[in-house]
Amino acid sequence: MQILKNVIVPLQNDVWLCDVKFNTQIHEIVKKEKVPSQSKKLIEYISHNRIHDLHKEQYLILLPAAIDPHVHYDDPGFTWREDFYSGTLAAAFGGITTIIDMPCTSIPPVINGESFSHKLDEVKNKAVVDYAFWGGVSGTEFDTGDVRRNMKVLKNKGVVGFKIYLISGMDEFIALTKGQLEKVGYIARELNMLIAVHAEDKVFIEKKSRQFIENDRNTFKDYCAARSTEAEYRAIKTVIDVAKKTNAQFHIVHLSSKRGLELIREAQKKGLHITTETCPHFLAFTQDDYDHLGNILKTAPPVKYNEDREALWGGLIDGTISFVTTDHAGCDYPREKSTGNIWKDYAGIPGSELMLPFMVSDAFMKGRVNLCELQKLVSTNAAKQYGFQYKKGSIAEGLDADLVLVDILSETRIEAEKLHSKGKYSPFDKVNFKGKINRVYLRGKPIIEDDVYVGRKGEGQFLYPSRA
Repeated sequence: MQILKNVIVPLQNDVWLCDVKFNTQIHEIVKKEKVPSQSKKLIEYISHNRIHDLHKEQYLILLPAAIDPHVHYDDPGFTWREDFYSGTLAAAFGGITTIIDMPCTSIPPVINGESFSHKLDEVKNKAVVDYAFWGGVSGTEFDTGDVRRNMKVLKNKGVVGFKIYLISGMDEFIALTKGQLEKVGYIARELNMLIAVHAEDKVFIEKKSRQFIENDRNTFKDYCAARSTEAEYRAIKTVIDVAKKTNAQFHIVHLSSKRGLELIREAQKKGLHITTETCPHFLAFTQDDYDHLGNILKTAPPVKYNEDREALWGGLIDGTISFVTTDHAGCDYPREKSTGNIWKDYAGIPGSELMLPFMVSDAFMKGRVNLCELQKLVSTNAAKQYGFQYKKGSIAEGLDADLVLVDILSETRIEAEKLHSKGKYSPFDKVNFKGKINRVYLRGKPIIEDDVYVGRKGEGQFLYPSRA
């Protein structure tokens, strides 16, 4: 049995100074005194107590390890960009012990039972943290009539839901039409499964892109104009229309705009089951940052404007946006980001290693959320949505001892070349985050200690979601 003494723990809606006993699971939480939940008061409390007690792990924040439910670790098939070892290692260094990998950036894509089993065989001996899979539905499946059968098989295999695109740049995983999305919606409702949607309008984007390319327009602003707030707005409106018709559960991935947020907020008020997420790059950057960051900042969808960034923070705070994810998608940098053609440069950034440090610094330490709200945005809410709440997402007796110790009196200097993804780049390069990860536990075992990996490759386990 291990014990962490005098750690500061968010428990439901209050924060307590506790002793926490655990082995692979949390065994006992001994509450000592209630402490402030807001960063300013909590810093004062910690500073005062550390004067009297210099033990290394005392008066550190103890959080449930973070969950990143939207990653592209490219394995098998695109492993020059990332593989399951490098991706999950980056996650571990970032305080994440559960990831959910997307189906589209694998060869073959995870769209049936055979490809699911192939992927699991390829990655199971590489994982540093626990993991789950999304299944996918590609437009190619409608040619064979296997959509229903494949979705049912994938549900039984243990996917958390089904990812679809309304526009796709991948030959192996093509976008769905509105009619195809309706068919998937009816099947998903029958199976009681979630559909995650990359929501950008194909017709709008292809028309704008073609016009710009034909007129030799090749700037980041042109790329952003082709994938503007209007593109996201139209696609989300399509999803809402399908949700009304099918009564299926939908999740909008990587939300980037104020207009999209407002559509989702209104749909939620009307009782539609539509949830959403956003990413650190949409909360931190705008198109103006391209001037000093260049094509490192290119993602799909692209970052928007300051009013969008502020609206997304508001959506996190009021609960319209359920949680933060990364859309982790690294590349062979700098080669794939330096083609000289904005339309061909790779759209994606690695993010798993920096999600929790960013949220500690910019959400909690800047006073946007308290400690209880922080844990919900980086762990609890995702665990509930994807069926892992009986193992992950909170610090509670009987749950896995997936834990992160954070020192909020220290800082973290981001150096892109020292990150653990294969692609050594980040828009957060040379940024100082307030707070520092001290230690990370996976099922009670330390895997990160003082910036050193002390775990074992392959000890991550596949997670089957609870369907309750």
